Amino acid sequence: MSDDLFIAHSENDAGEFHPLREHLRGVCALAQSYAITESQKPFLALAALLHDLGKYRKEFQQYLRKGGRRGSVPHARWGAIVARKLAMLEVSYAVDGHHGGLPDEAVWAYEHTTAGAEELAEIILLLQRFYGDTDLSERTLPFPQRKALSPLEQDVLIRFLFSCLVDADWLDTEAHFSPEKQRLRERRTLDMHAARERLEQTFASFAPGKKRGSAQNKIGRLNKLRDSARLQALQKAALPTGFFSLNLPTGLGKTLTSLRWAIEHAIANNLERIIIVLPYVNIIDQTARTLKAVFGEDMVLEHHSSYTPPKKNDGSALTEEDKEQEDRKKLACENWNYEIIVTTTVQFYETLFSNRPGKCRKFHNIANSVIILDEVQTLNKDLVLPTLDMLQNVQTILNASFVFCTATMPAFESREGFPGVKVITPLVENAESLFNKTIRVRFEQLEKLHPVSLATVKDALETSGVSTLAIMNTKRPVNELYRELHDSPRWSKVFYLTTNLCPHHRKKIIEEIRIALSDKKVRILVLSTQLVEAGVDLDFPCVFREMAPLESIIQAAGRCNREDAMPEPGRVALFRLADASAPDSFYATQAGHVQALLTSSIGDLYSYTFFQNYYKQILSLFITQKQSVTLERGRRNFAKVNDLYRLMPDTAQSLFIYDYDEKSRKLHDTLQAKERLKLKLSREGYRAVQQYSVQVYDKFFKHAAGLWTELSCGMRVWNGRYDKDGLGLDIGLQYTDTLII
Repeated sequence: MSDDLFIAHSENDAGEFHPLREHLRGVCALAQSYAITESQKPFLALAALLHDLGKYRKEFQQYLRKGGRRGSVPHARWGAIVARKLAMLEVSYAVDGHHGGLPDEAVWAYEHTTAGAEELAEIILLLQRFYGDTDLSERTLPFPQRKALSPLEQDVLIRFLFSCLVDADWLDTEAHFSPEKQRLRERRTLDMHAARERLEQTFASFAPGKKRGSAQNKIGRLNKLRDSARLQALQKAALPTGFFSLNLPTGLGKTLTSLRWAIEHAIANNLERIIIVLPYVNIIDQTARTLKAVFGEDMVLEHHSSYTPPKKNDGSALTEEDKEQEDRKKLACENWNYEIIVTTTVQFYETLFSNRPGKCRKFHNIANSVIILDEVQTLNKDLVLPTLDMLQNVQTILNASFVFCTATMPAFESREGFPGVKVITPLVENAESLFNKTIRVRFEQLEKLHPVSLATVKDALETSGVSTLAIMNTKRPVNELYRELHDSPRWSKVFYLTTNLCPHHRKKIIEEIRIALSDKKVRILVLSTQLVEAGVDLDFPCVFREMAPLESIIQAAGRCNREDAMPEPGRVALFRLADASAPDSFYATQAGHVQALLTSSIGDLYSYTFFQNYYKQILSLFITQKQSVTLERGRRNFAKVNDLYRLMPDTAQSLFIYDYDEKSRKLHDTLQAKERLKLKLSREGYRAVQQYSVQVYDKFFKHAAGLWTELSCGMRVWNGRYDKDGLGLDIGLQYTDTLII
């Protein structure tokens, strides 16, 4: 190959260089294919053509041909400087960040896109080479027509351009180095009409069981309410893209109703995919199983850290077709090029607020989508306003629709003193009536919510007379109660659930609980933190709940008489522990607020408007929290926004319980082998390790010094005792009391 040919990448396995002009054309075509309006195409074309302008430098060509330290010859700033000179600020940011991440405004303005006389002279030379290599000229270079945007809308446009450029760049590069991967990729959009037909068949298959009497009547009544809610929602499916809410009580089919509406709404608005966002991994498992049963394995993409590939029910090995499908899904997790995506709030909001190329690569595929935000009440209150600001800007720029789904709808709409979402259209108008018709539990207060000892709670549990779930705010009381009650003759069995148990262990325990609950002759007690509240499909006749924020109380009540199959309402007993601790100050504030509101009447918990009033008051307490996120967005400080927007605390770390079972021991052997060879664990290996890991805080590691080791990759391995028959990681964990779940 001639040294006169400019190249974009070094030799692949076939010994071929990647011509720079071909790379620029390939990225340009791909990036423009992601545009959702014609006006975006010139922006994307300009970004694609300029992104590797710096590769026309002699230094970079020598680096590609002769080798050198990765990143030692930067190239992004040259195209960013040209875009800035052309007054294409949005393009300049996207080009500047396509390898290192979107920068803050000061870094972009003064470090990356400010050029001295010598650099400006070199840019003229680079442009000459670029024009000669691509047969373009200054006159034929795409020049976008800019529209007036607010600073926050401009932020989203920059993120969109950045995402399109990164994805197109990485895909074209992948085609050069890994054509076998490129073969597995395909542009996928959901066949909405076929999806509608499959879902309608599922609804038609629902029929009352063989139960008789009052149970049969309840099933028939619930089915009528579900049908009514679904039909109401469908009447609003043809509305333009925007913000919607689906507020349904537990048991009325919120997941499938929202999905049915989303499909019809997508057909009416020519939208391409459906993204379902959930707060907890266990809800994802359950939701994904439901969707795969309706649409088939191939149409549903699960994207979360604990995903493991499916196994054959008959134990047989996966076929080559099965393996290829999983390979396609792994690749699709990189950019969300899929029909139906089920993911976590962490994955979704990181995509919106991150400045990193790998995380933002998915951003452009949020465009032209219906996004179902399930269990929205779990969003951190201090992040509500910056999140709603971002969602509104995304909706405007990317033509997406958002559906807020929950049984306890937060007050997200704009009002005096709260700049929320301007218009949220309810898909069901008679939500209050539906809640009144589906009251499944009765609430009561233990000792009128005066502080009680753990001994009092123990006595109340012992006299409940039925299988009971007790939920505490922190681990300490759960541990103490379990130690006292685990061998009590009053119970057939006592179960323990906290994050002292690794996920694999928790799943095993939850399945044992389900089996025990199916036997009405068995009386069990489950002691748990709030990890059991959302997405764990358990149904108890009696639930005890320590005072907590309202959403936690309602979620706990959702584990009581869940199927409405009891002749009488289930029992939910609220109590207040003396000398209780809370996970954090926000949690304590919200729990105290609920307690104050309930002093007049426990009956307020049955009131639909009580939820609304509570959220309005609580959100007003956090109105000033995290406003810096939105302010920094408006200032184009992408790195600062990335650092400020945090859904999860950074202090907890994984501790691998390697000696749990044979599989965990084999994983440990693999880790040790890779350690000796100085190799990194694969993504699949990391996910497998997480199934056997417990999240703990720094003070745990200090207290347990000598009982764990740290590998060179940063992974920490537990060498101490793990109680598989009880408390899991149990060495007297009073000091981890603030680790709530």
